[in-house]
Amino acid sequence: MKKYLVPEDIANEIRMERADLGYDSYAFLLVEGSTDERVYKHFIGEDKCQIIVTHSKDNAIKALVILEKDKLLGVLAIVDADFMVLEEMQPSSQNLLLTDMHDLELMIINSPALEKVLVELGSTEKISKLEKTYKKDIRSLLLESAMPIGYLRWVSLREKLSLKFETLKLDRFIDKACVKFT
Repeated sequence: MKKYLVPEDIANEIRMERADLGYDSYAFLLVEGSTDERVYKHFIGEDKCQIIVTHSKDNAIKALVILEKDKLLGVLAIVDADFMVLEEMQPSSQNLLLTDMHDLELMIINSPALEKVLVELGSTEKISKLEKTYKKDIRSLLLESAMPIGYLRWVSLREKLSLKFETLKLDRFIDKACVKFT
């Protein structure tokens, strides 16, 4: 069903919510996906703001444009910066916010939240062994190992190669012993 969702549907949902009794003073925050919703819900007042998952960056931006044309106030969108910084692109609206880094996941890697994630999901023994072997902290190792695929995605976008990364089996390209592309 998500693949059939279009920006007009999102804009209509917000218009209907706004027209509904009790929602006339609500703010709406458009986000790309459910992961974004789970993170950003901790930073809003749920009694004053409703998060709308748009299921794509394009849907979020286009729905915001539609609502701004209608002069509907109280709508903000937060989307991944992706390659906009590298392409020197600016947001098209003051109501469109970009992540500080490429995406939310990279913001987590570059924040103290990484340590919390690693405590929950990581192996202290394996992380310590990697850091000793490569004389680098786990954050640096993660960033260095992600960089080649990130640049490949950027080149694919710039050159319109339409390479598909969603189905790529990364374990076929990553040496798990050293967390590097082979």
